[in-house]
Amino acid sequence: MDYFEEIKINNFLKTVEDIEGDSNIKLKKIFNHIDKKKLEKILLNEKITVNLFTALFPKTRHNSMWSGRGLVFISMLINTLHKSKKIYSFPINPYLILYYCKLENLFDLNTNFNKKNINIKNIEDYLYYLPGYIPNLNNHNELPINMIEQHGFTVIEITEILHKIIDFYSYKKMNCKIQTWNLIRNLENF
Repeated sequence: MDYFEEIKINNFLKTVEDIEGDSNIKLKKIFNHIDKKKLEKILLNEKITVNLFTALFPKTRHNSMWSGRGLVFISMLINTLHKSKKIYSFPINPYLILYYCKLENLFDLNTNFNKKNINIKNIEDYLYYLPGYIPNLNNHNELPINMIEQHGFTVIEITEILHKIIDFYSYKKMNCKIQTWNLIRNLENF
């Protein structure tokens, strides 16, 4: 994506963000102006992807506690996925983002990266500050229920937006787990 296209998309997303009302109104405006190919370009750019989610959150709820946490979470997740993309070389798509919105998958990603001494501080910090966090927990099946509930409230608007994007752009269901074996291959080519 060139510089001018990036500015044009960011300006468009800013106008969408300023619309009063729920995310359905905003999604319709975006669906009318951004085709699937352009959406995939947006998802390759960390800053614009975060701007897309910021624009889609209902403006009337921007000040709510859960919307605020949701925006912080999606920014952190997008940042982590883009850092990971540089190591593992994988495409970022709505299903991948949705996959890592699930707490168990996020926990497994953090555990896997810690074993490989790859620093993803954003996720570690996020997990640490969830109520009921247990340090050095090795099995996501032992996650405390209040931790799962708090995370669920945080991602509820994000998952709703992602499902609407997946439905509108007719994304086919795919396995989106980051394949960590790519790391070895990528390091060999480095």
